[in-house]
Amino acid sequence: MDWGDNLGLVGVLAVSGLFSLWCLVRIWRSASNTLWKLFWSLVCLIPILGPVTTLTLYSPPAPQADHLQQRTWRSGGGATGSH
Repeated sequence: MDWGDNLGLVGVLAVSGLFSLWCLVRIWRSASNTLWKLFWSLVCLIPILGPVTTLTLYSPPAPQADHLQQRTWRSGGGATGSH
């Protein structure tokens, strides 16, 4: 197989691979459940269709509202927050 004959296909697969890597980073940095991360990672690795499907359908959970976030940090056993 001569790569020069299929240069367009190689280019599309290369771009698809870059989008797959970007999607994988985005998926694994999210706060989603590990099983969801595994599922979407497998979907993302399907050439061409995977990144498109992932970018279209995957939506990571939204961050918690400020009043729901726990902001106390423990240092040496005691809470140092201002609450």
